[in-house]
Amino acid sequence: MVTITDYKNCISQNGREFFALTLQGEVTVATSESGNFYLTANKALMPTSFNEAVCQALIGKTLSGSIQKVPCESYEFTRETGETVTVNHRYQYSPKEESTTVGQGLNLVEKQQQYSHIPFMPLAGQMVAATA
Repeated sequence: MVTITDYKNCISQNGREFFALTLQGEVTVATSESGNFYLTANKALMPTSFNEAVCQALIGKTLSGSIQKVPCESYEFTRETGETVTVNHRYQYSPKEESTTVGQGLNLVEKQQQYSHIPFMPLAGQMVAATA
């Protein structure tokens, strides 16, 4: 399941204006470089043929499917911290449902079982890590 969280005004390569919706995937558990767990959700932009009023009305709606990591040509981007990184993947919407965590291939229940020493608690129907 993905949620429409925002929209963006874009200009196509031929100069035509259009709107793209920001889609956010399910919350997943990831591991930082230092080994700490954190919650995250991947996002992707999806072009639309809608006007701004329709895009605004769609915020908060859900679609079946998932946000998937796909390979692409390497590119650089600057993080909010100012660090420039090179990546060779992007995230895109797929109508196929996928319930896995970033980098581990485990759903949240499996992650809980694997790391049972970390306290978990249900929140709005999801399993999320509780702070210790």
